[in-house]
Amino acid sequence: MADVSASFTGSIPEYYDSCLGPAWFDAFGEDLARRLPAKPPGDVLEIACGTGLVTRRLRERLDPSVRLTATDLSLAMLEYARGKFAGRKGVRSPGGLVAYIGRKKYGAKKMAKMNAAGRKRASEG
Repeated sequence: MADVSASFTGSIPEYYDSCLGPAWFDAFGEDLARRLPAKPPGDVLEIACGTGLVTRRLRERLDPSVRLTATDLSLAMLEYARGKFAGRKGVRSPGGLVAYIGRKKYGAKKMAKMNAAGRKRASEG
């Protein structure tokens, strides 16, 4: 049986988005967005977007013409984020961590520490 807390499935994304994530990332997201130019010289890539807490701040800051790609190793967290941005323009979220990242020119990259489950999964793949 999979450890739900390590896989970020079940009710974990909702709890993370409403309690844990804001406590950890609200100030970070606000600060990061403030430092980012509204029109960087390319698209913006957010790595480890989780439930989209920082994604929202980035999208509010960025010019509407700038494409924001949000990725995460946890499909459950990414699906939760997708639900929050459904119908909104300017946020793209391909499934999982995408392989073309190194070949695409991004004007800014938001890096975040991968969780233990993500590190394990990344080392196995």
